[in-house]
Amino acid sequence: MKRVALLIGLDNASQFTPLKAAVSGAKAMRDWLAAEGYGTTLLTDEGGSVSVANVKSALRSIIQDGETEKLVVYFAGHGLLNGFSGLWMLSDAMHDVDEVIDVSRNVEAARTCGVKSVVFISDACRLLPNSVSQSRTSGATVFPVMNDHSVDVEVDRFFATRPGAPAP
Repeated sequence: MKRVALLIGLDNASQFTPLKAAVSGAKAMRDWLAAEGYGTTLLTDEGGSVSVANVKSALRSIIQDGETEKLVVYFAGHGLLNGFSGLWMLSDAMHDVDEVIDVSRNVEAARTCGVKSVVFISDACRLLPNSVSQSRTSGATVFPVMNDHSVDVEVDRFFATRPGAPAP
């Protein structure tokens, strides 16, 4: 059984206060999952920006091999709440409304990805937008369209905080 984790850590998202431990948190989670036998892919903003295209490409290569049975998608960084969905703010989120990941849309997309178990871990705030520009973000789907209905996919979500609250 192949177990894989995609870990995303962003200390800096445009127009947000820089974080001190999102990248180190993603690295610590990577190290722990690797020790548990997971193959890992780490995307951080240490060497430059992280985009929706980067995340899509990483997920596509993980899922399309057809061998992954467990997938963990971990995000540490800035987050917002849009209705009932959490949004993960990528590097250029406030300059490009398409550079945001919508957790709920991806949970639904994961249900037909062919991976038996998908876990989303969101180490991010779930605050309401506090400006017009923040309220314009809608969030992208980063899971590839697989339409594999032959696998009963179990999807779990874990959030660092309740809706409307900052992450500790």
